Amino acid sequence: MTGKNLRNEISRHVMNDPLLKEHFHYYEEMERQQWEEVHGDTQLSFLEIRALQEPDKGGNILMLRLLIFGDNEIQIPNIFLPYPLRGKGLGMRILSIIYELAKEHNYVMLITDMTQSFYNKMLLRGAAHIDIETVQITSKTKLYDVA
Repeated sequence: MTGKNLRNEISRHVMNDPLLKEHFHYYEEMERQQWEEVHGDTQLSFLEIRALQEPDKGGNILMLRLLIFGDNEIQIPNIFLPYPLRGKGLGMRILSIIYELAKEHNYVMLITDMTQSFYNKMLLRGAAHIDIETVQITSKTKLYDVA
């Protein structure tokens, strides 16, 4: 599967997940931005999902940014949920959706550029240490429990 196809599949699953849709109604609209770039011999595929607020409240909130490197690696440098959406397991649900698709298509999934608190939280959940601000999500990582 190409990075572009995987990106489209991730986008579709995240945007149409029933649990996430239930909570995303808080925002006027969810917006996806997708593009491709080539750096040297590497094809990069980008996905951003933003929550658009009411026009008079200004701006939008970047909730997810991911990069797909070639045909084997997904990096997530940004995952952020606005305060009204926190504490409901939604961030872990998003990561779970991405991981399951990554695993299905033989991609490695990394979370990069992490704050120290999120890094520690992910280590406690079983993510593998890569460096001081990067972890790899593996089958041992406890993400979202559907029970």
